[in-house]
Amino acid sequence: MENLKLRDFLDYKFLSGLELSPDKNYAAFAVHASDYDDNKYLSGIWIYNCLTEKYSKLTSMNKESAFIWLDNETLLFPSLRDEKLKKKIEDGENWTVFYAIGIHGGEAYEYMRIPMKVGEIRKLAEEKFLLTAEYDHYGI
Repeated sequence: MENLKLRDFLDYKFLSGLELSPDKNYAAFAVHASDYDDNKYLSGIWIYNCLTEKYSKLTSMNKESAFIWLDNETLLFPSLRDEKLKKKIEDGENWTVFYAIGIHGGEAYEYMRIPMKVGEIRKLAEEKFLLTAEYDHYGI
């Protein structure tokens, strides 16, 4: 057996954020892998079907790791896909955009925009969320 080399750790994948769906039929989790060339981590959200024992990758932009369940078959996650909004953020504005995606595939769609830098989100009820966010009342 060969000894581990420091570079071998770059081949490992790490899991985080394991969360069961409200009906406990699915589990969602983030998978992180290193990108040595760009010196960063690539992350994506995966789904595990507890009934069929199969799993699949749900997101593909390699930047998604945080999420919450909206219902038994829909996830909500922050992402930045709008080029105009990227420019506003680069110019100093604070925004967080949440996307929803069905766990059986399909394209994620914009669910809501928050004009603050959201740190954490929790679903309280249908269409009702609790957020922690950075707020600069001097900048408004």
